[in-house]
Amino acid sequence: MGRNTLFALVTIGMLMVTAASVAHRTPGIVTTIEWSATDAELWITHRLPAHDAVQLVDERISLDSSAAIDVVAAHINARFALRALDKPLALATLGGELDGDDLYVYQTVSLTQAPTILEISNNIFDTFATTPTHQVVWRADSKTWSWSIQPGDGWQRLVPTTNP
Repeated sequence: MGRNTLFALVTIGMLMVTAASVAHRTPGIVTTIEWSATDAELWITHRLPAHDAVQLVDERISLDSSAAIDVVAAHINARFALRALDKPLALATLGGELDGDDLYVYQTVSLTQAPTILEISNNIFDTFATTPTHQVVWRADSKTWSWSIQPGDGWQRLVPTTNP
């Protein structure tokens, strides 16, 4: 077998393994929490792959309509919560939008001051058989902190360190 043939076979094998791993990846979501001092609000953005979003509510729907996106946003609103100083925050869901292969759902809450500690409860993927990943990013005062949390484990405390 020549070098070119061997190289071609190895390359094809690597592509097949890569394609299989992408096709069977773990469902996941990235939630970004940003403090806006100007507006005295926390802005929450959930980004998840569109095909995961569809599976959250009904695999027969299409995210081509705003009504379908509203169904996913309502699902997230019912299963995602924040607390500050042990007090629930009344998150308002602003809606969502499809951008390429990702769905974005937006929430907000007005506060009198920036929280120093947040607690998060996430059951967004409670209908999934596999354990999803949930990355949480918190931005405030030109600093960024990041956590990987386990969905469905009750309230989880997010405490920013002094050195992000």
